[in-house]
Amino acid sequence: MKKTFKGVDVGATPPFGLLYNLPFFIDNSLLKQAKIIVNAGKYNLSFKISPANLVKLNPKAIKGGFSMAKK
Repeated sequence: MKKTFKGVDVGATPPFGLLYNLPFFIDNSLLKQAKIIVNAGKYNLSFKISPANLVKLNPKAIKGGFSMAKK
């Protein structure tokens, strides 16, 4: 991970698969939100973005149902 994600803390990878030649997955439930908070590459940095804009930044985004509702 350290070799692939230069300048990013291990475990704090930002949601930009395109930058790292990786697929980007987004859950359908996130697409229904007005804003979401995502990692910015450091443990103490995050940013708020609309899911629509996040998908625009990841044009090959794979959308699907990857989560389950709490019971």
